[in-house]
Amino acid sequence: MKFNTRYVLHTVRTASFNAEAAAELLLEMSKLVPTARLAYRAMNLVELINEDADDLERIANAIGNGELLVVPSSAGYLSTPQ
Repeated sequence: MKFNTRYVLHTVRTASFNAEAAAELLLEMSKLVPTARLAYRAMNLVELINEDADDLERIANAIGNGELLVVPSSAGYLSTPQ
């Protein structure tokens, strides 16, 4: 598989979307937990996931706008799917 800019951009955007979806699900589930301590831990995790999703979206926008370049580190940048 060749890691080109389009592939990296798609992967980052997908990761951002998945992080947001996971945070929303965790937020809903936190309403069902039996203790305040566990709910607090879940809410803290939601906050961290949302921050990561926002960062990933900013990275995706920078790649899409040409503000951030994706450059292979060597000639052997081909990878096989696992």
